[in-house]
Amino acid sequence: MSFRKIMIFLGQVFKSILEGKLLMRLGAEKLFPYFLYVFVLFWLAILFDMASENVIARAEKNRAVIKELSIKHAQKMVILKGFDRASTVDALLDGLNSGVGVPEKPAVVIDKRRR
Repeated sequence: MSFRKIMIFLGQVFKSILEGKLLMRLGAEKLFPYFLYVFVLFWLAILFDMASENVIARAEKNRAVIKELSIKHAQKMVILKGFDRASTVDALLDGLNSGVGVPEKPAVVIDKRRR
């Protein structure tokens, strides 16, 4: 092959690339459904990747919220544990001028069978 033939061939290839006829020159129009299938598969892979990243980001935010809520829960449990003592409850009730106190007689049981 001479240099001139190679340059003519490269010029034709370059011209067909610019005109968009390269695939037709190579006979790839028979493979168009496969190209379309691969194109769709790539787009689906990209969409699934983006969706999974969104789910992971949301899970990270939820983990932070859960951690914050568990801290608040622990603080409230400590406060409730402080109310566990009867002396603390009596002091709080006295501070509120409440008449509620320790029961002096046992509770009355209502019989359910008399109805």
